[in-house]
Amino acid sequence: VSRRLKIKFFLLQKSSILGNFDRNFKVIESAYKKACSKQCDFLLTTELFLTGYPPQDLINRIDFHERINFFKILGIFLGFIGALILIISADINSSVGRNIPLGNFLFIVNSISYAYYLIIVKPMAEKYDLVTLLKWLFLIGLIFNFPLGIKQFFEVEWTNLPVQQAILPMLYVVVCTTFMTYLFNAFALSKLSSTEVAVFMYLQPIIGVLFAIFTKSDTITLTIFVASMLIFSGVYLTTVLKDKSK
Repeated sequence: VSRRLKIKFFLLQKSSILGNFDRNFKVIESAYKKACSKQCDFLLTTELFLTGYPPQDLINRIDFHERINFFKILGIFLGFIGALILIISADINSSVGRNIPLGNFLFIVNSISYAYYLIIVKPMAEKYDLVTLLKWLFLIGLIFNFPLGIKQFFEVEWTNLPVQQAILPMLYVVVCTTFMTYLFNAFALSKLSSTEVAVFMYLQPIIGVLFAIFTKSDTITLTIFVASMLIFSGVYLTTVLKDKSK
């Protein structure tokens, strides 16, 4: 005796939101309840409904990689305040005539630009070889800076520059503080989040102050101590505290 097997399907034909897992799950849950009320055997959804489509676009979203919480925001804020105190106090205590408002404005522009760089370069640092990444980075930088600096480059009398006082310091700046810095930063981005790398950048003013104290160009003051504690507190809140909460 032949028996027909009847299977009843419930089709969910709705648009999901990329990366919004909670919303997409609630839609599936609601459809499941309706399917049960209609005594359906299977619930069918569109492709990758829970994650959204296409899922590879989530790689470029910083909010998907990093969960911003109160402690991370507080740590970033404390680190920024500490670094800002060191920079402003250095300008106030300096006897060298400088355009301080312009310098502070350029400092803010540099911070915003570098923060955006850390965000957009992280997916590339995880995907591509670091040497290849830096090759294209410096090539693009050369194209943009060539029209701005080529005149000054030819005005320098390179053959008359002293080796110890000029050539070696310039090589140190190019190799150590430029190439190696970007190389290590790109390596850090392949291992850590953009937020953690940015917070560790706040340690640079402290290292500069310690070097100045070591060379007897500066002395430890209450301002330096307070600013250093703020920066170390920011690093702790965004890295060490996060690891302990896992």
